[in-house]
Amino acid sequence: MFLVTGVRLVGRIVAHDAYSLALTGHGGGLQLIYKHAVTTLVPSSPLSLYDPSSSADRPAAAAPVAPAPARPAEPPKKLKLVRQGTRLSLAAEE
Repeated sequence: MFLVTGVRLVGRIVAHDAYSLALTGHGGGLQLIYKHAVTTLVPSSPLSLYDPSSSADRPAAAAPVAPAPARPAEPPKKLKLVRQGTRLSLAAEE
């Protein structure tokens, strides 16, 4: 993820709402990022936008794609703001 200031953040988005994202980093910390500050999201691995079972002669849109199996819905995570000295962070509520 790149911010408008040019800062690169690496991690996994664990929660989001209409205005912000919660990002976990490699150290296990949680960061709150406002969406208006994000310029670019970069996936960690390449995305496949075609059906590999279709032949190369036909466009991918012509091949029928089976719907994804339904997953049980996870309840939304509740986060709370925690002050650690002069720093604020998000933590999951218990």
